[in-house]
Amino acid sequence: MLKFECVFDEHYKSKNDLENVLLKLKEAGASQMDCVKLLITKTNLKLSEADQIVLYSKCWSDKKEKTFELRNSFFDALNNTDNDK
Repeated sequence: MLKFECVFDEHYKSKNDLENVLLKLKEAGASQMDCVKLLITKTNLKLSEADQIVLYSKCWSDKKEKTFELRNSFFDALNNTDNDK
């Protein structure tokens, strides 16, 4: 994670830089979750705000549909567990 923090610190100057910072992080091997965690810790964003920024960023747009599918499957499984009780 320290590697990603260095990338973040090198490229982040203001919130206007977030798209470029996310791209640099992705190029460095960061996952969507890594990006969300960094946004929370480095910019004091709420989880929901950081998640939305990453999910709807240009650099992660290729993963957006798969992320929605995964989340929907997870919530469906949780609902099925509740219904089994």
